[in-house]
Amino acid sequence: MFNVLIGILFVALACFFIVARKTYLKLPETELKRRAAGSNAGYRDLYRAVSYGQSLRALLWTLIIFSLALGLAIIGKETSLLVAIIMVGALVFLSLVWLPNSRLSQFGQKITMTINPAIVWVLGYLDPLIKKIASKTESWSHREFHTGLFEKKDLVDVVEKLQHQKDSRFTEEELEIAKRALNFDDHQVKDVMTPRKRIKTISPEALIGPVLIDELHKNGQQYALAQSSAKGPIEGFVDYTKLDLQRSGKIKDFMEKTIYYVHQDDNLSEALRAFKITNHPLLVVVNGHEDYVGVLNVENILAELLGHIPGDDFDQYADVGAVANKHLKIHRSDDEEDSVKTEE
Repeated sequence: MFNVLIGILFVALACFFIVARKTYLKLPETELKRRAAGSNAGYRDLYRAVSYGQSLRALLWTLIIFSLALGLAIIGKETSLLVAIIMVGALVFLSLVWLPNSRLSQFGQKITMTINPAIVWVLGYLDPLIKKIASKTESWSHREFHTGLFEKKDLVDVVEKLQHQKDSRFTEEELEIAKRALNFDDHQVKDVMTPRKRIKTISPEALIGPVLIDELHKNGQQYALAQSSAKGPIEGFVDYTKLDLQRSGKIKDFMEKTIYYVHQDDNLSEALRAFKITNHPLLVVVNGHEDYVGVLNVENILAELLGHIPGDDFDQYADVGAVANKHLKIHRSDDEEDSVKTEE
């Protein structure tokens, strides 16, 4: 009976090393290094062991295999065949199936931290030997890293999981932009364009004045199309934000007369290419019958890609002094906060 207890003790020791391995490998090495650079001494201690890389993994697997094999051999030798089958089966399930896939407990982490100095000490002596053995046996291994990602949807799923990962340091805005970028070409021009019914049309002969400017402002759209008649061709477009009460004359005197077109079934990458080639702020959207169905501008595409335009409320881009001092003010604010903290 005593020998059986010794065997169980060795199996328990193997389970302990399995828990230690889970603790060391809970975080990727790069993330553990980031946390070790902080003020948490626990992460620094763990990283000292994890930084040995394959030497740590080899040491832990050696301890796990040796302890488990020795324990199961003793149990099998000291008990009857039926009892050995039951006990060994139960212990193998516990140590190799349930334990590696169970949640890492605080108790397991504390035990690992307790023996961590010993692990680091042993690795300090064995690391050169393990690396020498690994270099000799490296050609035997054909393991290749695979991301498990095969198509765009797989990457979108990863982003969505990150949105629910509690310790993720990605902002919700960053993850949303990433997901929108991946799905960017799933959308067509007709999905993001401003439809025809929302576009203000005006006559090229219309006089610029307070009434017209007020109508354009109330329409809520930056651009208005110029047509001599409802069924006539589009003769140009005007940016109402560039019209003011100091201007006088007719719309045709200020409108952009060059018109470029894009098909409603083009994807958004094709539309971006059209903007690049034409260097134009507005594209008129048509269908397969050459009918005008809406307009597209860069803001439509950015809204689909970003959801909104990120940033502060700064809008003084015509003021060189304000632009020059923009980041200077931010740095001064940070310095003042640091100064207050130092005084405290």
